[in-house]
Amino acid sequence: MDTTNPTPAPTPVVTVPPIGSADGGKIDLQAGWNDLWTSVTTGYPGIGHTMAIIGVGIAVLSLLKWSWNARHGRGHGAAARPVLGGLIIGAILAAPAVVIPLLLGVLSVVANIVVSLVVKASGV
Repeated sequence: MDTTNPTPAPTPVVTVPPIGSADGGKIDLQAGWNDLWTSVTTGYPGIGHTMAIIGVGIAVLSLLKWSWNARHGRGHGAAARPVLGGLIIGAILAAPAVVIPLLLGVLSVVANIVVSLVVKASGV
């Protein structure tokens, strides 16, 4: 081994601009989800349909349980909270190609606003 000519350290292939920089380091959570969901549906083509069936089933059972409890005088106020949880889980399972990107898009916008405010406040 020749120690007189050390090998230079490799340079990174991809550089990511810091968040809030002038070259557009924006937070984009949707792109990562879209890549993940595309690879999942490519590997398991029927998973979207199966998840939709399960999600609709959960939503329907939640509504049936709530209506049964309401009929017997137990479905008001705090007793309706489990129904909301069932509906949220059912919606996420029923439309992962729509609901999750929508939520991640809203979260990305909020995160970008917060980051831009912090960058402006710090004067960077």
